[in-house]
Amino acid sequence: MNSKQETKYVMEQSTRDFLGRNKEITDKLPTFNVLFPRFTSNLQQIGDICGLKVADKTGTAVKKEQLRTSLATKAFGIAIKTEAYAKINGNPVLAAEVHFTESELLHAPDSKLIDKANLIYIKANANISKLAEYGVTPEMLTELKDATTLFNNEIPSMRIERNESKAATHQLNRIFTENDEILEKIDLLVEVVRTTHPEFYSQYKSIRKVQGKKSTTLSLTTKIVSASNGEPIKGAKATFFAASKAAVASATKESKPIVKKTAEKGIFKVKSLPEGTYTVIIEKSGYATITETVSISDNEMTTLDIKMDKN
Repeated sequence: MNSKQETKYVMEQSTRDFLGRNKEITDKLPTFNVLFPRFTSNLQQIGDICGLKVADKTGTAVKKEQLRTSLATKAFGIAIKTEAYAKINGNPVLAAEVHFTESELLHAPDSKLIDKANLIYIKANANISKLAEYGVTPEMLTELKDATTLFNNEIPSMRIERNESKAATHQLNRIFTENDEILEKIDLLVEVVRTTHPEFYSQYKSIRKVQGKKSTTLSLTTKIVSASNGEPIKGAKATFFAASKAAVASATKESKPIVKKTAEKGIFKVKSLPEGTYTVIIEKSGYATITETVSISDNEMTTLDIKMDKN
């Protein structure tokens, strides 16, 4: 449920409660006893769908993150021991093959993490008899293999959850649209008692007003990392141009670009962006410049993840 729907949901609940408290008036309205049960049933469905979406998304995401951390930690522990063995025994090729930072493993895309973990397993397993004195045991390799399998098996669950979430979103949109249509009809019915029950009419109209947020109270969160190792990039500059000004090469009075720089963790936030499409130019000394397009939706949090390649 997006922020607009949340606001509308609160209004619809208040409307339901108000109408339910005034049955002596509403029961006399034609077709009200058909419309109102459908309206209240839809509200129940909205609550059920949103409850399931939150529970499912939270549970799946937490489980995946736990499996990711477990896999990355096990892989890193074996990698640093294997690298130490390789360097001490004059094997620079092996040392380079298993050289990964812990951050690189933790922040690698799903498929890349699995590939790196498998590579570490293969290289360590090929030298297992010599790695014992460096603290690498067959049991550790078995645990790494099992952790890789568990994480790999969880990826389809995340895809299924995303598909189910999309289906739930479509269902929510349909229900809200139906409730809009029902309330439009109830609005017309309430007009019937405008003169006979003015206080009821006035209160109903007041409750039916949706108090939305201003369209400028928006925000964008951006994280910029190195494509090679996943490390956050501090001091990367991002310049935002309205799409209609995308061809402008530098900031002008007319384009009014917004310029932001990443902090220590490679993150910056932008607030009060009007709804629309923006061209973002991302620059950092030593890295290739990136141009991205980002769409800002009214009252929605937008996330932009950027990976920069070194020159």
